[in-house]
Amino acid sequence: MELAGAALPDTTPGGSPERAACLAAEAEAQGAFLIEKLKLTIKKLRHEQFGQCSERRALLEQLELKLANVDETAAQARAFADHVAAYPAVMK
Repeated sequence: MELAGAALPDTTPGGSPERAACLAAEAEAQGAFLIEKLKLTIKKLRHEQFGQCSERRALLEQLELKLANVDETAAQARAFADHVAAYPAVMK
């Protein structure tokens, strides 16, 4: 199945290190934004938690799990970016 107009990022080892660094920085910025947004939502829900509705508790737990997943993904992205940044040095 072809996706018309969809551009996939160049993740091949032959891609330019500058492009890889740019993509890694963009992914890290997006991850950091999502992490802060989730933290703010969790903080807001905790503040509103006086009635302790079970639905809010469930939503809070889901957001905390999502935050943990995003944190883990961000750490993996940073590790990948470090690996890609080190790759050209190995080739020299």
